[in-house]
Amino acid sequence: MSDDNVIRFPIERTQPAAPAAEVRMEYGTCSFCKATIAWCVTVNGKRMPLDATPDEGGNVFVRLIDGVITGHVRHKNEDRPEGVAYMPHVASCKRKPTPRRK
Repeated sequence: MSDDNVIRFPIERTQPAAPAAEVRMEYGTCSFCKATIAWCVTVNGKRMPLDATPDEGGNVFVRLIDGVITGHVRHKNEDRPEGVAYMPHVASCKRKPTPRRK
């Protein structure tokens, strides 16, 4: 088994540890620009597309929490959180989606 898509994340557990399991990033393709994207779940439970490779300039910090790859968006005056930095894909997508109507 190849380790090409395996990224080691800081682990935070809110419940007792489950048996060890390998967790891999979920990848897909952007429907607008056809770039490879990675997916995480925000702390609010919503799926967020990220650029596929870690980026120290990114403001989404990804870590493993209870077996789920979770992303935390860093705000302007906030200290750097734990995790691997990624750039949200909406920031680099070549075709910006149109705003949704309310």
